[in-house]
Amino acid sequence: GQVNRSGLCCGRQPGYAGQAFVGLGVVGVGAERHFIGVGRGRKVPGSLQRHTQVVLDAGHIRLETGGPGQRRQRGREPTLLDANQTEVVQGPGIILFGAQNNTVGFGSSFQLTTIVLEASQYPSGRNVLRINGQSSLGCSKNTVDSEVLSRQLHLNHYSVNWEKFEDASPNVIINTCGFIDDAKQESIDTILYFAQKKQLHEIERLYVIGCLSQRYKKELTAEIPEVDAFLGTNDLPVLLKLINADYYPQHIIERTLSTPSHYAYLKIAEGCNRNCSFCAIPLIRGQHKSKPLKQIVEEAKLLINKGVQEIILISQDVVFYGYDKTRKYQLIDLVKALLKLEGYKWLRLQYLHPKLFPLELLSIMKENPKLLPYIDIPVQHISDSVLNAMHRGISKKETLDLLSKIRKEIPNAVIRTTLLVGHPGETKQDFDELRTFVSDFQFDRLGVFTYSHEEGTPAGNLNDDVPNNIKSRRKNTLLKLQQEISLQKNKKRIGQVLEVVIDRVEESVSIGRSVYDSPEVDNEVIIENEQLNVGQFYNVEIIDAQEYDLFGKIM
Repeated sequence: GQVNRSGLCCGRQPGYAGQAFVGLGVVGVGAERHFIGVGRGRKVPGSLQRHTQVVLDAGHIRLETGGPGQRRQRGREPTLLDANQTEVVQGPGIILFGAQNNTVGFGSSFQLTTIVLEASQYPSGRNVLRINGQSSLGCSKNTVDSEVLSRQLHLNHYSVNWEKFEDASPNVIINTCGFIDDAKQESIDTILYFAQKKQLHEIERLYVIGCLSQRYKKELTAEIPEVDAFLGTNDLPVLLKLINADYYPQHIIERTLSTPSHYAYLKIAEGCNRNCSFCAIPLIRGQHKSKPLKQIVEEAKLLINKGVQEIILISQDVVFYGYDKTRKYQLIDLVKALLKLEGYKWLRLQYLHPKLFPLELLSIMKENPKLLPYIDIPVQHISDSVLNAMHRGISKKETLDLLSKIRKEIPNAVIRTTLLVGHPGETKQDFDELRTFVSDFQFDRLGVFTYSHEEGTPAGNLNDDVPNNIKSRRKNTLLKLQQEISLQKNKKRIGQVLEVVIDRVEESVSIGRSVYDSPEVDNEVIIENEQLNVGQFYNVEIIDAQEYDLFGKIM
C-alpha cells in the first residue's frame, strides 16, 4: 500500500510501507502496518482501515473514514465510526484512530506544531494579515518572537487571533525554524504550501522570517521566487516597513500572548556562547546577548498585569545570563528580583546547562515556593567520549555529582533532561552506557532526539557514521525505557493532593498541570466530569495514573 500526504505537506507525494512523513496537513493511510509521522519526528505504528484519513485543521481534527474505525480522546470512552462517516473532533488531546481494535495515537502536542495568527480587518480598511508562526516546532523562544510581532501589529491597528488558518487573508508571514532537519522540512513545506496559494492568486504577498530564513536566505530566495522577502531573526523593523506598518521600539517589551492567559514565556537572552558540536543556534542567532535585568523585570510586570500566573524563564542557556555584559553570571540576581514581584504564583526555569549550574538556586527553591522545584537540565549524553565529541565542557563524573546534589538537596524536585543519540562516533558501548544511566538515575521527565547533521557546525565536518535506522532504534529504546519509569513514578502520585492549574477544558473534561510539569512537553492532570475555570488553581487528589498523564478529582 501507500501513504499519501497533502495539505501543508504540499508535495502530495506517495510513500510506501514503513515510511514516515513529518509535517502538517492531511495524512492519508492506505494499507496496514504503516508508520505515519506528525510533528517533530513523531512516529506512530498502527494499522488503519483502507481510505481512513486524518485531517488536521487549526483547532480541530476531521475524520473521514472509508470503513469502520474508532476514535478515542483522552479521558473518554472510544467512539465507533461507521463507514463513510465524517466527524469533527474539537480541541487537543490524545486521539486514537483505527480500524476495529487497531489504533494510532497522536499526542497532545499535535495542535501545537504550528501556531497561526489571523489578523482580521479593522473598520479602517487595513490589509488583513495572517501570521503563521511555527513556534512550537521550533521552540518557545520563537513563540515569544511571534508574540512581539503580534503586539506591533496591534499598535498598527491590526486585530490578531491565534490558531486560525483557513480564513482568507491576502498577506501571509511565516515564522520559521531552522534548527534540525525535521523542523527545517516542516518550515519548507509550509512555505511551499503558501507559495502555491500565491501562484493560484489566493494570496497577494508572502513573507518568511525566522531561523530558516536567517540561515538560508540566499538559497531560499533562488529556489522559491514566489516569496516577496526572506528576512532574518532581527529584521522586525524591515518587515513592518514592507507591510506598510510602523515600528514602535518603545513598546518592544509588550506582547500579544498566544498562550492561555495564565502563563507566558519570558525570554531573557538571545543566542548562545556554547560551542556544542551538534548545535546550529550560534550560527543562526549569534553569540549570547542578555537583556538588561531591569527590562526583564518590567516585562514581567506587564505580564502579571495581564493576569499571567506562571512565568517561564527561557533562553538557549539561562545559566549564562548576564555574563556577556558584566563578566558575572547574574541568573541568581534575576531570579531574586522576579521573586520580589507580587501578583503571580509560579516562576519556572527552563534550559539550565549543567556546566556551571548555580547551586544557590536549590537553596532559593527550598526557601521560596514561588520558584518551582523543576530542574530542566539537558545533559545530552553520559559517555565521556561522546561528551567530549559534543564539546559539552562537562564530564560524566561532574554530571553525576551535580544530579546527585540536586536529588539530595531537593528530594521532591522533578528533573527533566534531553538526550541526543547517534552523534558521530557514538558506539554501541557508548549507547549502552547511556541506557544504563537512564535506567539507574530514573529521570522524572526525559526527551530524546536523534542527531541531525548540520552544515557549519563543528560536527558538520565529521563523518555522520551512525545509520539513521540505528539512531531511531536507540531513540526508541530510551523512550520505551523512560515510558516504564514514568509510569512507575506516576503511580506513586496516586493518593497525593497536588495544586493544579487548569490549561483548557474539553467538553466535560478539565486538563491542567501541577508544579512538576511545564506546558506542552510534560505530564497533564485530567479531571473528568468537571468544567473548571481555565487559569484557576485547584487542589486535586490523584486517583489514577498512566505513563504521561495523571487522573484526579477536586478536593
